[in-house]
Formats: sequence, structure tokens, C-alpha cells
Amino acid sequence: MKVTTLPMSYIRLRMRFAVALADKPDLIIMDVRLAGEGDGIAAACEILARTGIRSVFATACADEQTRARGSIACPVARLEKPFGVESILQAVRLAFQDRGE
Repeated sequence: MKVTTLPMSYIRLRMRFAVALADKPDLIIMDVRLAGEGDGIAAACEILARTGIRSVFATACADEQTRARGSIACPVARLEKPFGVESILQAVRLAFQDRGE
């Protein structure tokens, strides 16, 4: 099982896809709010479309509008900030149960 967390605050949007493609993770933990161009929802949608890799969203934005917009990326789970290690492990387990692993 390979999980990648992309440091979104300084990686440009097109570099995110290159990292996701090169590293070939099974799952990406994606922050919904990103510094600079784009956002985590758009990045997760693009990564899903290009690679089939699904995401777990990490967010402090739990409002209905953000959740509805994020649903198009088919996230496996959402982590609401602040979250701990156990929440991350639970989201990852859920992701792999969803895949039947």
C-alpha cells in the first residue's frame, strides 16, 4: 500500500500531476485549500481523471458548498482539521476496504 501526501503549499499544479504519475501511489491525501493556483478539489479531479488515483480530502472547510463541490472528485473520505494519526489511519483503511483490499 502506497499513500502519498503532496506538499501543496509550494508545488505548482502541473508538478502535482507529475509527482502523482511518477510515484504511482494507491491513494493521495489532498488538502482542499492550496496556496497559489488551483485548489485541491480541482487537483484531485485531474489526478483521478488521468490516473484513477482517488483522494482523501484534508480540510478545515466543512461547509456544504465545499463538500458538494468536492464530491465530483469521488473522495474516499474526508479528514476535518485538526485531525490526528488515528483519523488518518481510519481514512486509509476505509480507502482500501472500498477497493476490496
